[in-house]
Amino acid sequence: MWLALSQTGALAPGSDVAATSLAWYDELRTPDALVAGLHETGFDESTAWAITDQVRVLLALPRPSQLRGSERTVGARLLDAWLASDTIRVAVGLNTWEGIEYVDRDKLAATLRWAIRLDTIERDEAAPRAADSSLVEAVLAAAAAAGYGVEALRAELAATPPARSSATPRAPAKRARPKTGSTRPPRTPEKPKARRTRREKTD
Repeated sequence: MWLALSQTGALAPGSDVAATSLAWYDELRTPDALVAGLHETGFDESTAWAITDQVRVLLALPRPSQLRGSERTVGARLLDAWLASDTIRVAVGLNTWEGIEYVDRDKLAATLRWAIRLDTIERDEAAPRAADSSLVEAVLAAAAAAGYGVEALRAELAATPPARSSATPRAPAKRARPKTGSTRPPRTPEKPKARRTRREKTD
């Protein structure tokens, strides 16, 4: 359902496809038609409306593939993009307690996985890329460390470690082993032969 509706904005030449698809989803009352169709397939009304609401979330959902910039900061930029959308703020369970904004752990995890899944579907790949899976793990770990507070989560995501060198570390050079002498015992030098004098030769 998302795959078909996410491309409707392409019918308007030169438009922002994602934004136009989302706008038309509500302007053309697509949810009403979807609910009617879901009723005919056996879904009750509450479930049918829940499905149409989820489709709206997926159409509005900023994904890693749509963000420009360094991969080192994609988690922080993705969070900012989500919090700028009222639809996604609801999707991640944003709530306020004692003046501090929090996200819901399970809803945040589900939204992250949906974002990665949609990128995988759009790229026509069988499984998420390693970088995408690492992003999910990194954001969820940062959220847990931040106690799911929004500002603390921003700080955790901004505190990225230095980039590792891609060069393969060289093994330390081996020290030359000193050459050992032969195991054979040294030869005893021969005694010089005595020279015969001229007189001894004539006698």
